Amino acid sequence: EYNRLTARYSSQGVDSWSPALDLGSLTGVDPGERTQYTGRNSSISYVRVFGARAINNLILSNGNQYPHRGLAGAGSISENDLGIYGMPNGAQKTGFPTFTFTNFQTFGSPQTKLWIELQNEDTLNDTFSLTLGKHSVKMGGTFRYYMTNNFQPLGQQGNWTFSANMTNQPGLSSTGFDYASFLLGLPQSFTYTLFPDYFRTRATTYGLFVQDDFRVSHKLTLNVGLRWDLPGWFHEAHNRSGVYSLQAGQYVQFGQNGFRTGLYDQAYANFEPRLGFAYSPFGDSKTVVRGGYGIFYEGTYAVGSSGLLPTSPIFADGDVGRYTS
Repeated sequence: EYNRLTARYSSQGVDSWSPALDLGSLTGVDPGERTQYTGRNSSISYVRVFGARAINNLILSNGNQYPHRGLAGAGSISENDLGIYGMPNGAQKTGFPTFTFTNFQTFGSPQTKLWIELQNEDTLNDTFSLTLGKHSVKMGGTFRYYMTNNFQPLGQQGNWTFSANMTNQPGLSSTGFDYASFLLGLPQSFTYTLFPDYFRTRATTYGLFVQDDFRVSHKLTLNVGLRWDLPGWFHEAHNRSGVYSLQAGQYVQFGQNGFRTGLYDQAYANFEPRLGFAYSPFGDSKTVVRGGYGIFYEGTYAVGSSGLLPTSPIFADGDVGRYTS
């Protein structure tokens, strides 16, 4: 008997700076946009050998990444600093608002620029191997936990749109100038977003398996196994999402009044048989015929920050399934 413990750790960091339009003359602040990214991966493997026939391998791993993309002037400039008052968070130094023109380049950062996100994945894998005569048996399981906290408010700093309409001569179209409208402080439209918290998606997956590689003879080996998977659907940690229920005829929030917490009802009977063979008709390694059959369930996979919750499905029936459009 012996034990082997292995650990590894790796990390990566990126820090980039993109210059923005020269708004520094207004405030004395460098208006560039900064993007930072940190990624880490770690794993611990513990192998225990129980004599000549049995071995167990336990692996614990974690992977996470933290991208952070700021706005021009973030941390230094608020709307109040620019003389724009009356906004709900006007004193917060979220960066330059977006000033959009018809004939000029946009000032400030686009509404989609601000992005803060923590992505994390924890995994446990365990495999036990046992050799009994002509049988080589493996069994084990996996557990995986996905977590994403996303903050991308799409316009928290405000988006002001200026056009020629506000400076047209009365009764004469196309006589104004969008930059003149800007200098007079006369926007055509304005959008503003209040986004108080991160959108928090969560998912958990489980899997169990057993497989027997049975050496029937020196010519034939059979692979027989069964796997069970439970790929849990993503849900929002505080159930701040929902679907339009065709049965109820209204929007239904997840986790309320007995309604499910995820996109679809969870399926538990995900049994996946495995059958394979290797046959050597001449009893040597020069000619081998192989074949296999299996059923595989594709479950939770990488879907970014949302876990599909805000956009899919557009319509869903609360009882009998899903309808997408």
